[in-house]
Order: sequence, then C-alpha cells, then structure tokens
Amino acid sequence: MTSYPAIFGRDIMLTCYTFHPLQNSKDCPVRQWSGGSDGRGLMYNGFSAKEGKYEEKVNLLSRQFSLIIKNFSIIDINVNYTCSCGFYASTHTLNLDEKRFQYLPDAANASIASYNDTLKIKMQIRKVYPLPNCSVYIGNRLVENNVRLNSTKTGLFYRVSFVAKYKLRNEDCNKQPRLQCGLLKEQITFEGNVTSRCPDFSTERSVDENTSHTVERFNKKSSANYEIPLVIAGCVLLVFLGILVVRARKHIKTIIGKMCKTSKEFGNPDHETNVSLFHKI
Repeated sequence: MTSYPAIFGRDIMLTCYTFHPLQNSKDCPVRQWSGGSDGRGLMYNGFSAKEGKYEEKVNLLSRQFSLIIKNFSIIDINVNYTCSCGFYASTHTLNLDEKRFQYLPDAANASIASYNDTLKIKMQIRKVYPLPNCSVYIGNRLVENNVRLNSTKTGLFYRVSFVAKYKLRNEDCNKQPRLQCGLLKEQITFEGNVTSRCPDFSTERSVDENTSHTVERFNKKSSANYEIPLVIAGCVLLVFLGILVVRARKHIKTIIGKMCKTSKEFGNPDHETNVSLFHKI
C-alpha cells in the first residue's frame, strides 16, 4: 500500500513492483489485479471490472503498476489483493492497523464553556479510528496533554467521550479554550467561547485619576468658598477702620483748633487786662 495514511472515504493506492520495465516486456504481457471483498478480477491491462470503484495507474517505462481503490470503505479492508504480471503473482492481505489507517469522524459533539473560574469540557465522537490523542489548551497554554478518553469499540471503529473540569488561572482571562485531537496526520479541533474578560486596569487608573481630580476640584472650591467671606470681612473691616480714622482725624483737628485758639488768647499783646491796685494809706 503506497497511500499513507489510508483514509476511509477517500481513494487509496496499492502498488505492485516488477523486475523489468513494463514496456514490451515478454515477462509481463498481462497486468492484472484481483481480490477484494468478492475475490474476483478487478483490473486487466488497464480495463476495470468496476470503473466507479477501481482504476489503474501505470508508467510503462517504470517497473511498477498500481490499483486505485476509490472511496475506500470497510468492505475493502481485511481482504486479500493479488497483483500478477505474466506468470508472476503476489498476494497480500490488507489488514486494518492503527499505524496506516484512519477514519475521520463525521459526527462529533463538543461543549466547551467557562463560568466564574471553571472551564468545563464535554466531548463525544461516535466513530473514529484510531483512538485520538487529545489535549486541552487555553489560548497558547497547554492545560493537559494526552487526556484520558472513555472509549468503546464498535465493529472496526471506536466511540469515545470525554468530560472534565479545569480551574482557570488569572492569565486565562480573555482566551479561547479548545480541545485538540490528533490522529495520524489529521487534527480535529473543538473550540469554545472566549473566557471572561480581563480586568481593565487602565479604567481603574482612570477612575482613580478622575477621583483625584474631583477631590482636588472640591478642595479648590471649598477653599474658594472660605476665601470669599474672608475677603468681604476684610473689606468691611477696612471700611470701618477708615471711618474710624476719618472721625478720629476730625476730632483731633477740632481739639487742636481749640487749643490753638486758647493759646492766641493768652499770648496777644493788644489784649487789655484791667487790674485794680489797692494801696493802704
């Protein structure tokens, strides 16, 4: 078998090798394939017994010719196939094994959900081959590698299921969880919804800054509220003191005027004073 891996539902190819080139070979005048589920002839020098199922691929300059089995299915497995070239023939049983064959699931259900600080995963695959190797990721973080699957074999294939819960970490916020299952050369990925959003620290800083600005504005406003009455009171006091000063100046001026008048009366030489002298005789 030259198709690797051989995938159910797709075309596979079996190849027969000869000792001599096929063109004008006396040792290989007839190329033939037989076998399959009914053990009959399948190909004869490029002619197919069932064109929708079998086809030959050949290069006459080479030393090989191949049988293409279309839409490979379970009826094509675990049976004999014989290639013959003249009097030479080779028979092999196409046995199912996990290293060469693969069945991709056509029906699978998965639920991946996160709530609070928990991630819950449920998965069920009805038909798959071989058993997949599954791992759980949150973003790029590998949570668990090669998880333990519950499996039962139905005919040639497996039915698998998986249920698990995981504790979310702080760094798992705003990440997409997924269950990734690998077969031979295929990956099956089940994706869940994005986990809860990360805390917006920039918003918190903005709130703090706004709060600080609010407090600052409040303090300024409070200071202004106190300053206005103080200014008014100061102005009133200055006016009152001014009035007192004016009145005091007037009063002082009046007193000084009276004193000056009295001084003039006592010191004037033209002022006549009557003095009577009494002499004793």
